[in-house]
Amino acid sequence: MNLSKPLKPIQANRAGDKPWRAILLSAAILSMAGLGDSFLYPTLPLHAEQMGVPVIWIGVLLSINKFVRLGGNYGVALGIGRLGYKRMATVSLALAELSTLLYGVTPPIGIWIFSRLAWGIAYASLRLCALGYATEAKQYGVQLGMSKAIQEIGPMGALFIGPVIAAQLGVQAAFLGLGFATALALPLALTLPSDSSKAKPDVNGGFPRPNWFDGLILATALADGVLTVTVGLLLLNTGINEGAVLASAALFLALKRLGGTVVAPVSGWLSDRWNIKHVYLVSVLGFLTGLILIGLGSTVPGISVVFLSNAVAVVLAPGVAIRANSVSNLNTLSAVTTWRDIGTACGSLVGGYVLLQMGADIVFGTAAAIVFLFTLKSLATPALRGAAHAGRI
Repeated sequence: MNLSKPLKPIQANRAGDKPWRAILLSAAILSMAGLGDSFLYPTLPLHAEQMGVPVIWIGVLLSINKFVRLGGNYGVALGIGRLGYKRMATVSLALAELSTLLYGVTPPIGIWIFSRLAWGIAYASLRLCALGYATEAKQYGVQLGMSKAIQEIGPMGALFIGPVIAAQLGVQAAFLGLGFATALALPLALTLPSDSSKAKPDVNGGFPRPNWFDGLILATALADGVLTVTVGLLLLNTGINEGAVLASAALFLALKRLGGTVVAPVSGWLSDRWNIKHVYLVSVLGFLTGLILIGLGSTVPGISVVFLSNAVAVVLAPGVAIRANSVSNLNTLSAVTTWRDIGTACGSLVGGYVLLQMGADIVFGTAAAIVFLFTLKSLATPALRGAAHAGRI
């Protein structure tokens, strides 16, 4: 099985279509699809009873969408190869809208599980479509950065607007409103360039053998997953008024999105002009620093540094992996996203429990040590080998 066959170029059927048009449209669709999911993370742990969710199910519901992507990423890649980007994006957007609307009707736990599974598949598909469009060029740092920036605008807006609607009308009304807003992306999906049979991306071979760089992606995602679901608990320990915790947690998660909107395009631009490996390693160093700060009790600065640094790492990791393989194909992209999903899924599932049992100093100190170990080991892999040398890759 040949894993090195490159992704077939994306060619639009209609005159005047530009690669940037597809990049921007696919990113905007993913941005609007993620409105409900982004608001769910700060809301469900604090309003589980009101939303009809037993406490024991909170971690499961916040992580099950990530677990389904572990096997779903490669399946979605096969689907894109068969149907093309446009059809997969349209169907996935419909699934995303349905899942968000279901959050707002206080469904039984079985429907909750279905809605989170549907969102997991939808997100995997829309993310792979956006990455596929953005990695067509030889130097794609700017494309990856701009795509990520647009993807984060919608979820970041939901974290600002959602608490306001919830305070006035209730959390159910907030999710219903976000679900109807997601529907506004349907015209964007319908105007994506149509895929001809020769332009559909190729998927070949199986799942690539993991290496230390994959482990680094997993380790950083694991720490980020733990932090994402424990922001509210960490803020409670800083003395913030309990009534303001939801707004404060949403604000910090919005900061995480802001990193993708503001920092990611700049890092992408730097990676094209300096060295994508250098920029990626700097982001990992920042991530490590933030974890250490949280472990030492500097919670607010630590959370800020982790979220902003991870925004850069998430954007550049696919580019680093593709450069290491000398090809741009959906096999590589699906592998990178799968290792990230494993980490965030496990972190989301156990984050609250381990924090309550062990404390922030042990949890985030251990996470920092693991990330540091994988960083050192990754320097010997094709992905990061030679990162100390100047020049572009």
